[in-house]
Order: sequence, then C-alpha cells, then structure tokens
Amino acid sequence: MGDLGKLVADPSDEVADAAALGLAKWRDPAAVPHLIAMLEKDRAPARARQALESISLEAFGSQKDPNLLADLYGGWWELSKDRGPKRWLLDAITADGTEDAALRSWAEGDSGKQVVPSLLKALRSDKWFIRRAADVTLRDLLGKKVGEQDPWTTPGDVSRMADAWEKIWAESLGK
Repeated sequence: MGDLGKLVADPSDEVADAAALGLAKWRDPAAVPHLIAMLEKDRAPARARQALESISLEAFGSQKDPNLLADLYGGWWELSKDRGPKRWLLDAITADGTEDAALRSWAEGDSGKQVVPSLLKALRSDKWFIRRAADVTLRDLLGKKVGEQDPWTTPGDVSRMADAWEKIWAESLGK
C-alpha cells in the first residue's frame, strides 16, 4: 500500500483518484483527504462517497449533494482522524448494538484473535461497510479471503461469506 499512498499525491487527478479509491478498499486513512477533495470537486462523487463509507464506517443517509457530503466527511475526519480504523470499527459495531469487551480491548491496542467472534457477528450486519471492515480485519488476522463485501453484495452472498469465515475460524481452533 506504500506505493499507492505515494500515488495519491500524483499531479494527475485520474492517477491520484484511482490510488485513493484503491487505498479505501483496505480502509487506509491516507486516502481520506483526497476522497473528500474528490467530493468537493465533484469527481466521481458516488465512488468517493462509497470509499469514504468503507473507511469511516459512517453514512450520511440519502444526502446526495457532493459539497455537503464533503463538509460532513471533513467534519468527521477532523474529529476522528486520531482514533484510527480499529476504533472507527469499534464505534460502528457499538452503534450497531454489538459491542463486547474483546472488541474494545482489541481497538485499544491488544493484539490477537480474541476479537474474531465479534467480527464474525459483524459480518452479518445490515450495513455493508461494517461487513467490509470486519472482512478486511479477518483477512489480516486469519490470513484468508472468502469474497468481496460491497454495497451490492446479495443477502445470500453475505450469508455464504459469513458461514465461510465461521468455518475458517472453527478450523483454526481445531474444531
């Protein structure tokens, strides 16, 4: 991701936009300022919004005005940038009603796989960006991949992928 991070500063808007969108797939905060600028300049606002949702785990309802969205995400960024992706995930899962002690401990710096059961629950969230964040985190923790979570993932695929992750977790525990 280091090379993509450098490309976000490329003078070509097309290159920089593509790099920021690529970083967003991995929830890399380095993309946020550029994605906000994409909204401000009305360049691919739907893609920029989706990328910001996948990083921030914040959605601003049916708001469609790119300038207002840029202001909303800009405000979120100013308030939240120091918290980082783990705490953004904790906030989103907590707001979704699924927080537990292992998740909080992980978000505050504990390493290890004690957070996996919380992430498995999050894979069944109604919010695509929470599922995506849980999926990306599970990939890092368990070293596997079962598919792509995005706004268009069907309920059947959501269930299939969650089941696959649960099977991977059970196998890692020797069950």
